[in-house]
Amino acid sequence: ELQNKLNPTRKLMFLPPNVSPVSYSLELTPNLESFKFLGEEQVQIVINEKTTQITLNAHELTLHQALVRRNTDTFKADSITYDTKSQRATLSFSEPIETGSAVLEISFEGTLNDQLTGFYRSKYQHEGKDRYMATTQFEAVYARKAFPCWDEPAQKAKFNITLIIPSDRVAISNMPEIERQTLNDNRLKIKFAESPIMSTYLVAFIIGDFDYIEEKTKNGTLVRIYTRIGKAEQGRFALDVSLRTLTFYEELFGVPFPLPKLDLLAIPDFAMGAMENWGAITYRETRLLVDPDHTSQQTKLASLQTINHEIAHMWFGNLVTMKWWNDLWLNEGFARFMEHVPIHKFSPEYDVWTKFVSVVTSSALSLDALKTSHPIQVEIVDDNMIDSIFDAISYAKGASLIRMLVGYVGEQDFYKGVHNYLQRYQYKNATTEMLWEELAKVCGKPVAEVMSSWTSQEGYPYLTVQATESGQKKYKLKITQERYLASGRPSDEDTKHWKVPVTIDFAGKITNILLEGDSTNVEVEAGNIEPPYLKVNHLQTGFYRVSYSPEFWPGLEAAIRSKTLLPVDRLGLLNDAGAVALAGIGEIGHFLNLLEAYANEESYPVFLVIAQELSRLRLLVDLLPFYPNFNSFVRRLIRPFFDRLGWDNQPSDISTTVQFRSSVIGLLAKSEDEEIIKEAFEKYRRSLDGHQTLSADYRSVIFGIVARHGTSEDYEALVKRFENTTHAEEERDLLVSLGKTRDPQLISRFQEYLLTDKVRSQDLFYAFDSLANNPDARDSTWEWTKKNWAAIFSRLGPGSLAAHCLTSAGGTFTSDDRASELAEFFKEHHFHEGDASVRNSVEATHTRAARLARLSEPLAAYFAKMK
Repeated sequence: ELQNKLNPTRKLMFLPPNVSPVSYSLELTPNLESFKFLGEEQVQIVINEKTTQITLNAHELTLHQALVRRNTDTFKADSITYDTKSQRATLSFSEPIETGSAVLEISFEGTLNDQLTGFYRSKYQHEGKDRYMATTQFEAVYARKAFPCWDEPAQKAKFNITLIIPSDRVAISNMPEIERQTLNDNRLKIKFAESPIMSTYLVAFIIGDFDYIEEKTKNGTLVRIYTRIGKAEQGRFALDVSLRTLTFYEELFGVPFPLPKLDLLAIPDFAMGAMENWGAITYRETRLLVDPDHTSQQTKLASLQTINHEIAHMWFGNLVTMKWWNDLWLNEGFARFMEHVPIHKFSPEYDVWTKFVSVVTSSALSLDALKTSHPIQVEIVDDNMIDSIFDAISYAKGASLIRMLVGYVGEQDFYKGVHNYLQRYQYKNATTEMLWEELAKVCGKPVAEVMSSWTSQEGYPYLTVQATESGQKKYKLKITQERYLASGRPSDEDTKHWKVPVTIDFAGKITNILLEGDSTNVEVEAGNIEPPYLKVNHLQTGFYRVSYSPEFWPGLEAAIRSKTLLPVDRLGLLNDAGAVALAGIGEIGHFLNLLEAYANEESYPVFLVIAQELSRLRLLVDLLPFYPNFNSFVRRLIRPFFDRLGWDNQPSDISTTVQFRSSVIGLLAKSEDEEIIKEAFEKYRRSLDGHQTLSADYRSVIFGIVARHGTSEDYEALVKRFENTTHAEEERDLLVSLGKTRDPQLISRFQEYLLTDKVRSQDLFYAFDSLANNPDARDSTWEWTKKNWAAIFSRLGPGSLAAHCLTSAGGTFTSDDRASELAEFFKEHHFHEGDASVRNSVEATHTRAARLARLSEPLAAYFAKMK
């Protein structure tokens, strides 16, 4: 039934329904020297239909033997066949097995791979020697690389994990250890308690050298932070956050955390930011560990958000799981939204909801403006598509729509509906429609009818606001919706429209309407704020853009300069003005002039949008003759911010001020500000002499300046520092800086360096991003990537890391020829037709080419004034 509903035309993806798992008893013996592992499993199953075959998922495993025990009968598999493409193994029996309960027993072996998926190995240093840990990453479809299983989210079961490990290592899994046995060969056999019913992608087991710190929540849940030996105190921040957030969510959702413990583990090699394995969350080290002397405020906030995000999954995703990956957004969109809620409550100085709009909503609006975007609820036609939908649509658009939904139904009703949803579907699987149903029961509004227009189709509208009649403190408005596309106005055939909750702020008086058709008329009255202004999408809760007719702009610009508008509305106006100008709907000159209204801006999230808009323009013009004039424009615009903030952090600074300062310095450095470059070198030299420590908050900027403007000896010193640092964030900062050099020989050398074991696979995409955004390295990096793709792909394997590196390497060009070349390369190398990142990269390049053709002359004329 589920298969037919989700995918009526293709039935290749779901496993046959003749057998279902109930519980797994799994014993694994990893060898950390040969990088092999042996496995034995007994699976309690239900035979739903009389059968002579059992098909389940297995990938890169060798199954040695399989048999089924049912009552007193034993059925041994006569053959085991593999379908590599669908990642399945089929067990065939000579006699049919009747319906009812049975036990499936399989012995197998596999490889601890180095591609960061399945059951894999991670390298680290311990007491000056290379050591390896074995760890897991099973989302989305990689549990099948560790043990034969029904690797689909709806095939929930209980898990009993036993690990046989070297006696000098530590083992962690989803549940607490309940039994330990010492074996004769210097090994331990560790058994863990049975898990609740859950999906295979949430299973985890980790073996390595670990320290930990621990504490219990007020409700008695044991929380531990596991780190490499000697780094336990760097987990103190994570422990404090976890204790607070776990308790906060229990109270907010009204549903207790169902496990007796929660472990958070820092893994040296990790593809994602983190993974929400139930009871044993794994993290990239930079997303969990905080060192007061080496962690920047930006990374500390990212760590805080990631910890909150993964703990939110303990309810949304783990306790209640989507039935199939087409509803991935139910997991990720909700967690991305929720990661901000505890920060707003406990650390309001971060101003996270304003930053949410400047970072989360902004990224979603950018991606969803492409024709090749996909609906939030996207049809998954086979497993190869799943990784590609872990993108800004599922995460950022999903979170932004939830924020819009909270504004529509009200915060109190929203959380009451969430509580009812979690209670009703706990330990089960659910769909988007089930959440809408619970929310509608509480608020009495047509939630499904409104929200389905946002989740079932790609894209979003821009609203055109016109005054049809005006009087003293009154307007009659006509509001029209049309699909926004980055490439320009949609075709006549594109008639999409949305049910849009519209909030209008007219000088402090708020009017709410629901725009259901192509247009509507509304009469609004002004509040008491002087001078009056009219702003649509109050607080930027709606997922759409707004274009105003000219008569509204004087009032809006005055409200920006006077800061009468809240920061979130100031940044929304700028972001929308930039978007409509680049799409050819508005005038680019008006947008550039509007930037001047932000000269005295004091909000860091608003400045982030200023920087984003300038970066979009920079990518268009950084190879054009008037690029120096563009840099002059940026310096003139941004230098006053630096004059106010300066270089060095002050004791009175809050986190956003520190991040603001770092962003300003970085933007001026990118714009060739000579004073900034000179002072950066002086600070760098003083740090080498031991007379000054580089602040973690501007360290990355200084490294980048030294790599770009320094000598080959300076560059070599950065390489050595990269190889010797023991701090994960500094290692990342140095890697990014090495891609910023202007020297062709150093660029070539750095490209080859990426193929060595000096650079962790998990970090390669940082290097590709850096090189692709370096105008002096862009062309050679793409040519080098094409030439060496086999070696790069062999190292990374299929999955999101490889796609990210490839689309980064070719994703910053501004010509149609390059776009066609990208498309051909992707096709030749069999990137899946459903890979959203590949399609988006090609279209984004065509879009930049069209923008450049349309805007190069007016931009050249505008920036000519900056000579």
